[in-house]
Amino acid sequence: MMSKARYYLELMRPIQWYKNLLIFIPLIFSLNLFNLKLYPSLFLGFLSFSLLSSANYAINDVKDAPSDVLHPVKKKRPIPSGKVSEREALIIALVLGSIAFTIGYALNKYFFMILIVFFASTQLYTFLLKKIPILDVIVISFNFYLRTIAGAYIINVGISTWLTIGIFFIALFLALGKRKAEYILAGTSSRKSLRAYNRKWLDQALSTIAAATITTYSMYCVEGPLGQRLVPSVPLLTLFLLSYMHAVEKGVGENPHEIASKDKLVLISVTSFLSSILILLYFF
Repeated sequence: MMSKARYYLELMRPIQWYKNLLIFIPLIFSLNLFNLKLYPSLFLGFLSFSLLSSANYAINDVKDAPSDVLHPVKKKRPIPSGKVSEREALIIALVLGSIAFTIGYALNKYFFMILIVFFASTQLYTFLLKKIPILDVIVISFNFYLRTIAGAYIINVGISTWLTIGIFFIALFLALGKRKAEYILAGTSSRKSLRAYNRKWLDQALSTIAAATITTYSMYCVEGPLGQRLVPSVPLLTLFLLSYMHAVEKGVGENPHEIASKDKLVLISVTSFLSSILILLYFF
């Protein structure tokens, strides 16, 4: 039973829950980091998003099991490896989704509505859009945008449009980086949409979105509601984006957390960038 529970946990992919930390972005940029009264609701929102994300992963793995068998890494996942049945995975998804929506409804109606949109867009991705090049990465990036504005609704604060657009672009950058990494490591056999991509286009797209990310964040630093205190963090963002592109080119890994853990420059640059934001916002 304990070994089975381990495979259930693997199916839930808690290592991917870090993506849901984006709901804390409005807390940080609204200068409420030390407002402890806001944390219980945010932690519940994080839990809700994480459980719903795990439900989405389970449904996605059921759908993708036939193709995952052909992937050098994904074939080791619980369903394609036969360690968890498709029926078990769907039951887990139902339970986790029910808990997530219950928590979301208890928080507030706007957050609950975002959860519904998040679930709908993810399922649309799973069953249709993941097969369509460009739209596949757009919907992933849109879900990161949803996580960010969800945090603003939980604590009832405004959030700059420049910042939310910047979140969308950096999510799009990471999604394109993942596609390029998959292309390098497994070719076009692992994902249908990859058949419409090529290395030249992926390189150009990554460069374009990296430039858009830097420009958008720079505009937020200059024109945003916090004055210009965040301007010194722009070079660190640039370092992170360039080092990440270099790590992807080397074939370090597919997922952002894998690349950050295996490439020292990526880890140092992203840590420095995030730390600089906290220091510049709260200690200057």
